[in-house]
Amino acid sequence: MNLKTLFNKNLIKKDLKIVKWLIVIATIILFVCVPMQNITYLNEITYLDPASSEYDYNEEIHDMGWIITQTLEHLSDNPIQAIVVVLIPIAVAVVLMGGERRQKTLDLLHVMPYTKEQIYINKIITGMIAIITPYLINMIITFIMRATITGLEGVYSYTLILEWALNSMVLALLYFSFTILMGTIFGNSSAQIVLTVIFMIFPYGFTGLLAWNVRMLNIGRLYYAFDPVLHTMQLFTLPFYIDPYGVWPFSLTTIKYIPIFLTVSMLIGGYILFKKNKMERNGEVLLFSKMETFFKFGVSRCTMLLFGALFVQIVGSIGFIVGYPMGIIVGWIVPKYFIGLSKAGR
Repeated sequence: MNLKTLFNKNLIKKDLKIVKWLIVIATIILFVCVPMQNITYLNEITYLDPASSEYDYNEEIHDMGWIITQTLEHLSDNPIQAIVVVLIPIAVAVVLMGGERRQKTLDLLHVMPYTKEQIYINKIITGMIAIITPYLINMIITFIMRATITGLEGVYSYTLILEWALNSMVLALLYFSFTILMGTIFGNSSAQIVLTVIFMIFPYGFTGLLAWNVRMLNIGRLYYAFDPVLHTMQLFTLPFYIDPYGVWPFSLTTIKYIPIFLTVSMLIGGYILFKKNKMERNGEVLLFSKMETFFKFGVSRCTMLLFGALFVQIVGSIGFIVGYPMGIIVGWIVPKYFIGLSKAGR
């Protein structure tokens, strides 16, 4: 099947209708975070007096401009931008995948003259359009402001605006592709949301749980051995890519390519899994029955470590005797209940 037959305008139009509200929200928020900040800057400098003896005029101008450049250079310096770059892509992927499964739209598409390849590829194209469009719009607006408004030429360059847009889009597509991948494993929107968040932080979080338990067991030397492991796990924990400065063992130039590699890999992985998805399992927690035991085993071990450490904090060293068994039981029963509930309500 060639690219021309994979691309379908009707599928893209249908999907754009259900995510257009997310495009509007993201565009407005980014407008407030970037172009509007320029307007605020210009308003504030009009109140500065070059002849004032209370402050240095040039230093005040520099400090105000620095706030804008930091916003463009470091997403972590603007929490709202950081939230947008993570939450909007997750929401887009959940609407396109988990939401469609919940509403049985995917079942309907499957019996229509569309192949699984067409459905998946066009959802990816739609998702990319939804994620990239708000950044392109605000990049163009900021370009125009930089070119036409006196006072901004010394604050930031066109290159900085372009880098901000490209870096943000790369990160947003990273989180989108990961959520899409989760949507080919978990069969309803609730499971996709919860488990996307859990697995995003899992590499660092699980290693941290192990380190916490080792510390509670007073195995001192082994606890300190976890420091380099935790540092390495940051490479596999997606939220850390929002602020790579001072964290990575590689140069920042190298780091920029890692999200691109991960994005492509996860989209390919999602494509392979989506082709293996059985439509009759849409709406269930897990789309692959063979994963159920492994999933319950994994959850029970995580809750075992969590409950063990928590009980030690509450009642002392004896807490492991209570916490570990209770964590295993809870971690096995809860996912089993929700898996059964999703099958019954399908």
